[in-house]
Amino acid sequence: MTRLLQKLNPRERLFVAVGGAAIALMAALQLVALPLLNWRARAIERAATAQEGYRLVSRSAAAVAPVRAAPPTSGPVRAAVAETAAALGVTLTFVNARPDGSVDSQAGPVAPELIYALFAALEAEHGIEIQSADIVRVPDDPNLVQAQAVFARRPESS
Repeated sequence: MTRLLQKLNPRERLFVAVGGAAIALMAALQLVALPLLNWRARAIERAATAQEGYRLVSRSAAAVAPVRAAPPTSGPVRAAVAETAAALGVTLTFVNARPDGSVDSQAGPVAPELIYALFAALEAEHGIEIQSADIVRVPDDPNLVQAQAVFARRPESS
């Protein structure tokens, strides 16, 4: 490589040096600066999404009356989930009883307040607790959510 550079006249060497420096600068921008800037932009976006999620949960929780635990009632969990959802106007797209007595369900799209009202009513009226829940916004309408949840009857205390 040095032999090749020695064969070049000073003007050509300057041209090669400037080209090499330009390539090194572009590589540094591409490999260091842009990833850092993109990381910052993604962090800001994640923070905004988390804040909006917090506002959604906060608004929905404020709209629901405080839950007073009711003694567990008899009857299938699936029936209680379906009846309570129908009474609140929550459309269930999927309800499936599991072998352990818990129930998988999907609801929505519906206003977030109705999902939280469903959760509160199941606990207060039937002694049914949420084992897990995944609530996401509907892409076409950010004022609505879809929920997937697993419900189970609260164990009786001895």
